[in-house]
Amino acid sequence: MRESISSSLMNGDRVRVCFSPPLSSFPHTQYTRPSDARARAQQFNCSCRLRVVETMRVLLPLIALYGVLGAHAGSCKSEHKTQKSCDADHVTGGGCVWCDIVDQAPFCTELSDARQWPKPPQMPPWQCDFPPQPPAYPTVTLNNGIEMPVMALGTGGYNDSFAADAVAKALSVGMNHVHSAYDYYNLAGVGEGLRTQPRNSIFLTTMTSPCVHAAKPQRNVTDPNACYTLTLNELEKTLELLDVEYVDLVMLHGPSEPFGYLGGCDAAVCALNRAQWKAYMEFYVAGKARAIGVSNFCQSCLDCLLDTNFSAVVPAVNQIQLHVGMGYDPEGLFSYCRKRGIITQAYSPLAAGEVVKDPLCQSVGKHYNKTGAEVGVRWVLQQPFSPALVVKSDKLKNLQADLDAFSWSLTDEDVATLSKATTPKGQQNGRPSWGCSK
Repeated sequence: MRESISSSLMNGDRVRVCFSPPLSSFPHTQYTRPSDARARAQQFNCSCRLRVVETMRVLLPLIALYGVLGAHAGSCKSEHKTQKSCDADHVTGGGCVWCDIVDQAPFCTELSDARQWPKPPQMPPWQCDFPPQPPAYPTVTLNNGIEMPVMALGTGGYNDSFAADAVAKALSVGMNHVHSAYDYYNLAGVGEGLRTQPRNSIFLTTMTSPCVHAAKPQRNVTDPNACYTLTLNELEKTLELLDVEYVDLVMLHGPSEPFGYLGGCDAAVCALNRAQWKAYMEFYVAGKARAIGVSNFCQSCLDCLLDTNFSAVVPAVNQIQLHVGMGYDPEGLFSYCRKRGIITQAYSPLAAGEVVKDPLCQSVGKHYNKTGAEVGVRWVLQQPFSPALVVKSDKLKNLQADLDAFSWSLTDEDVATLSKATTPKGQQNGRPSWGCSK
């Protein structure tokens, strides 16, 4: 039964899906703990007014496969409930939900051959919560309709206390996209910083590691089934360490290749990448991530995931290195992603500090009364193939300077001059990925 339902979905057959979980189990909420959600619902005098009354029909096998809590298939209907009966339903785990919107049916969507399923709701009509708060700087639309703030705070290399401080400072100046990773070993600190602001005002990204990994966590898991299980466990662990019920974006940190590998993803690596992507898709369908993507994936590794016989979900983001000195569209990877609806997010835009002191960047900056670092950030933002980037600092002055990059621009001539530069090289000798090259 599982195989037939999965095959039906992968082949583009349409299935009507209606979501109506109890608020405490629904991940798209600003409150990180069920008890908080219930308390806030009571505080805002929310009443339970929606309930899907159609019994599960088509979707039951899919729920067994993906673990989608509280989903019901069939026509969506609304039903007014008294407060007393709502309390009873909620306590017993029924389909009743808290909501302050009257006479709206639960959100419905279709899983189809659009290759963007399921499309997460921005604001489900039953959600007893405030809408997601837009940032004070530009966003980019991912291929499933989610709006992602263009600039993110990086947290790699920090211990817990530094991570908490950096995240809190970034959020305080309006940088509301936070980037984290399981193998940064500071997710608890990131979570502490996140709690300084309402969850719905933050776009939270995290990553888990490939199954073949030379750095911490060191492992050489070459069995796809074991790789799949390992990935599911690490995805759940990220939520636990961050102390959240969902993330906005989760990315596979790289292909299962050794660090510095020059070449493409062969059949064995493709099998491991697919095992991890299967876990990611299940995490996504379960509502624990609003979007899923990859990092350090080259064309051959992406081709493996984009095979329509395997996956119906195109990665929303590919995070790869880009900075002055790498040139225009290095290795053709950026244009490749753009043609396939994959947003590229640049990491290391300052080449681990080399751009800051680069003579060319400093010289160009004098024309604008800007530093070499500010020129480097602005150059990345003006690249046609890189609409997003990750910056890193725990200094308020630097964070504000990063955000100021949206208030000015380089001339076309200066962009062209910087694009011709062949230094600095940055990481992996100026290649976009540390795990592949083609």
